[in-house]
Amino acid sequence: MLDEIVRESARKMLAAALRAEADGYVDALIGVVDGVGHRRVVRNGYAGPRTILCGAGAVEVRAPGSTTSASMRPLVSVSASPRRFCRRGVVRAR
Repeated sequence: MLDEIVRESARKMLAAALRAEADGYVDALIGVVDGVGHRRVVRNGYAGPRTILCGAGAVEVRAPGSTTSASMRPLVSVSASPRRFCRRGVVRAR
């Protein structure tokens, strides 16, 4: 009984911390808009449930999600990609 109370409290605290972190991230970028005037970073529901192991035991938490528009996502250059992911003839290491 006591273990369940501790586990539920840990789940609520983790969920609140994840929500606060996601809200802070979205709020920090609230003024960033694209050329049309749409916000580039917005909240987008919740991710699937994940099990986190903490001092109270295994706790299942759903983290809030956010969507970043394609224009803000970092691009990976071909030269920084591992060779096995590159097409032949594009990157030549000599």
